[in-house]
Amino acid sequence: MIDVNEVVKNLTTDDIKEIMTSIGGENYIEHKNEIIFPTICHNHYAEDGSHKLYYYKNSKLFVCYTCCGTFNIAKLL
Repeated sequence: MIDVNEVVKNLTTDDIKEIMTSIGGENYIEHKNEIIFPTICHNHYAEDGSHKLYYYKNSKLFVCYTCCGTFNIAKLL
């Protein structure tokens, strides 16, 4: 059986960028500690979202500063 938490823990920042790009989040802004994506967590199209979906590299968690809260990549998908 696959442990989703173990998979998420082993994803690299490049893996996250690749996954997010594949689902429409190619227009991101990368800083040293975080990557800011459009809010594709609650918008069907990235162009409808604002850049308020933060991915924190150290915790490997996303925070949507609009309405969705905190979650990992598995929850987003």
